[in-house]
Amino acid sequence: MMKNKVGIVTWYHSDNYGSQLQAYALSQTVNKLGFDAEMLTASHYPIIKRLVDGLLYRNKLLSKYTFSHITDQKELFTKKYLKEYYLNKNNRSISKHSSVICGSDQIWAPIQYSPYYMLSFVPDNVNKISYAASIGLEQIPDNLVDKYKYYIGRINHVSVRENTAKELLQEKCSINSTVVLDPTFLIRREEWDIIKKEMPVHSKYIFCYFLKKDHHYRDLVKEFAEKNDCVIYGVSENPNDDSWMHLLSHKQVGPCEFIGLISGAETVITDSYHGTIFSMLYHKPFILFERFNKEDKICQNSRIEQLKKYFGIDNRIVNPNLINQLDITPIDYSMFESSLTILREKSMCFLKNALL
Repeated sequence: MMKNKVGIVTWYHSDNYGSQLQAYALSQTVNKLGFDAEMLTASHYPIIKRLVDGLLYRNKLLSKYTFSHITDQKELFTKKYLKEYYLNKNNRSISKHSSVICGSDQIWAPIQYSPYYMLSFVPDNVNKISYAASIGLEQIPDNLVDKYKYYIGRINHVSVRENTAKELLQEKCSINSTVVLDPTFLIRREEWDIIKKEMPVHSKYIFCYFLKKDHHYRDLVKEFAEKNDCVIYGVSENPNDDSWMHLLSHKQVGPCEFIGLISGAETVITDSYHGTIFSMLYHKPFILFERFNKEDKICQNSRIEQLKKYFGIDNRIVNPNLINQLDITPIDYSMFESSLTILREKSMCFLKNALL
């Protein structure tokens, strides 16, 4: 067993930029601590896949040719910045890893329950860690409590992203855990600057990032943009948004361009958790639309409540159905940085101790 190999199990192939960026942030942080981080991914043909990828990476000509023909920026980001290790689905051997981490993101959400993301396949003699794993919802269904208790109970060092998850694990499963920051907060802005890519936008602009498909944001955002003499650029899951904004596609915008668009914007308007995090990291004025109603069975607002608890951003969060005009009040980013420094140190301390 190579003592410096650390496997990471999380979501990073989704269309959500936040999923890829949190995976990148955790792997980079593990690397900075002196380990060799690898993203573990299940594959029916792991040996063939490893050979093909190895050939592409080692051969500069083939690598350049292959990368130049990848049109989806998210896929290019994964190939360039995330080191993958393919597990055979029938025999998920991880004998080369001294530790395996699951997290972050909502990998423990009951609506997408999978023991794999609770490290069910990792042997007892391998150090198991959860970093900022999120349950997302307000409850663990009764029929899953014993499964959560068993699989998470096998993990040597348990941390979660929200207080709600900590309370649920304690109450339902008698499992103690530590609340830590989302991995994207562990990377400093100057480090994000290394991978960010500026987009060719020369006008003063508002950047919108919307994950809710059936939203009703248009009138609020258009009025705000006109009032502030800005054009609107955005990435949205609603294809009809191209009727009122400069809608950008995933072929144009990957995680690096996403960071660049936030860093260059006058204001960010989003309904995304990670869109909010990067707005704060880049000290941007921002508005966060509530994407879920509190009455929804799949309400995922606990992560937003955690940001409010940490950084006091209550006045940045609005319900688009309850207001008729958007407004920006100044944000005290000096207080944000002071709080972030303390929280980051606590989170890094957990991860260091868990890996040693």
